Amino acid sequence: MPVPVLKLRAEVRWRAYDDGVVIYVGETCETHLLAAAFHGLLRAPQSAQEVDDPGVLEPLPGSGDEIPAVRVSRGFVNELVGLKILDRLN
Repeated sequence: MPVPVLKLRAEVRWRAYDDGVVIYVGETCETHLLAAAFHGLLRAPQSAQEVDDPGVLEPLPGSGDEIPAVRVSRGFVNELVGLKILDRLN
């Protein structure tokens, strides 16, 4: 099974703050507020490792600031795909 590859959609704009992330989705004209933990996923969605465990969103051990790889629950990814924030490339 190929490793799922995620990409931030082109019309999505976001900004991270200490207490959360604000996301604007141009396609749907919606604004979303997410927990600050989503910052790493939005910075490098292609480096995310999806897991089946619910509620997981944590940095991968050994990932630095340059490429903030994260482990993320498949449920979170599916939600972000449904909100048109992320796309699956495969």
